[in-house]
Amino acid sequence: MILCTLVRRYCGAALAAVLLCAAGATAAPDTLVVKVCGLTKAGGVVDLTVYRNDSYYLSDDSCVVCKRVACAAGAVCPAVFVPLALAPGEYAFTVYHDVNSNGKVDVNLVGYPTEPLAFSRPFRLTFRAPRFNEISFWVNKPRDTIDVMLPK
Repeated sequence: MILCTLVRRYCGAALAAVLLCAAGATAAPDTLVVKVCGLTKAGGVVDLTVYRNDSYYLSDDSCVVCKRVACAAGAVCPAVFVPLALAPGEYAFTVYHDVNSNGKVDVNLVGYPTEPLAFSRPFRLTFRAPRFNEISFWVNKPRDTIDVMLPK
């Protein structure tokens, strides 16, 4: 009796695990590589944050993926490649070169970024941050790369 209960319990858990793996295999995340170009200073960190939801865009709680890639300290890198695994859907990302590695975008007295900052689609900063729909893109099939040029 105890053996039958244990077999049912563990076989049920194993079956659930197999079903979860099979469901995950059908909706495998796409691989996207973000190529960040335009680094003008050596060292620091390239910080890339991906958002999926328009309602909480640019909120610390709503990021889907946050990646920090260290740059070589000796010489300026021509480009930094950041691989991402994203499920199909609409996304937007921000990327900046954190030159002093302090974990935040440094700004001047009026709030304009002093470190190179770019978005998933070209956007010219004025007196506001871009809206989600202005910089969003769709992932619905495997993609190779998205090139992002940091401003000088």
